[in-house]
Amino acid sequence: MDEPAPRAPYGFRVGQDGGLEPVPEQGAAVRRVRELRAAGASLRAIRAALERELGERVGLDALSRLLRLVKEAFPPPSPEMEAVDAYRARFGTTPWMIHIPPDRMPAWLEAIREAVRTGRPLTEADLRRVVGHGYPPPGACS
Repeated sequence: MDEPAPRAPYGFRVGQDGGLEPVPEQGAAVRRVRELRAAGASLRAIRAALERELGERVGLDALSRLLRLVKEAFPPPSPEMEAVDAYRARFGTTPWMIHIPPDRMPAWLEAIREAVRTGRPLTEADLRRVVGHGYPPPGACS
């Protein structure tokens, strides 16, 4: 008995190897679905927006499958990685982030965000001081 062909969610098709591959013509709709869901839109609101904005008619089941796939494939970035990405975009380099104790991570994260806000990049020594890695805290050696 033949097995049924696997179904692909909207925005994807089953490739020759049996895996999912994106359908380029539906890429704009997939990106819009992701944006709308991240903004908290319901499936019905997403469906209406796709039809209104892109002329795409997508069923609720197809949207639901697509969102499950997107959620699994693209987990939301952590606050730490968002800060690193912002720092890299601003200064063209990745901040020092090796062996940061969990209790010092909030201070490190705030230092990275402050650097991006003020436009002043941090040195490795600056960040080591923030997390207490072998350097005295600022002002301790006056």
